[in-house]
Amino acid sequence: RITEIENCANQPDIMRMDQLEQEHLLDLCKRFRIALERSSDQTLQFQSFPNGCCRDTAVLLNEFLKEQGYEDIRYCAKDRDEYSSHAWLEYKGIIIDLTADQFGQNYAPVLLKSNSSRDLIHRLDRTQNCGLYIVNGDYFNLCDDQKKIFQELNSENE
Repeated sequence: RITEIENCANQPDIMRMDQLEQEHLLDLCKRFRIALERSSDQTLQFQSFPNGCCRDTAVLLNEFLKEQGYEDIRYCAKDRDEYSSHAWLEYKGIIIDLTADQFGQNYAPVLLKSNSSRDLIHRLDRTQNCGLYIVNGDYFNLCDDQKKIFQELNSENE
C-alpha cells in the first residue's frame, strides 16, 4: 500500500483542487518517495528513512514541488509531546506526508488527506513558509542529499 488518499470530494477545503490536480500531486509525491527510498543509503540525512526524517523530507519535497509549479505550500509541524514531533506539508487544504508510516502501519508511505480530518500526528502547532533555510545547521548535508535524490528523480525520466 504505497498511497492513501481520502475521499475528498465533498469537503469544502478540498474543492479548491480538482481531481486532475489531486492525481498529479499524488503522482509527484509517489515519484519523490520512490527516489528517496532508492537513494537513501547514499545520503547523510536519510539513512534511517522514514524514521526521524520528516522535516528534511518535507523541505526537499517542497523544493521538488516548487520545480513542478506548485506554489504556496506550507511547512507544518507538531511539537514534541509524549509521542514525538512531526513535520509535513500542506497545500490547498491537503496534508502531504511522506513519512507518516514511521508511526506504524495505520499510515501509508504517501499520505494525502484533508487537513479538516487531523489525527494525533498531524496536530498543528506551527506553520510557516517552506524553504531550505528551515534546516539551519544541516543545510549543507541536506543540499548534498538533495542532489542525490534529484539525480535519482531525473534518472527515472531517462
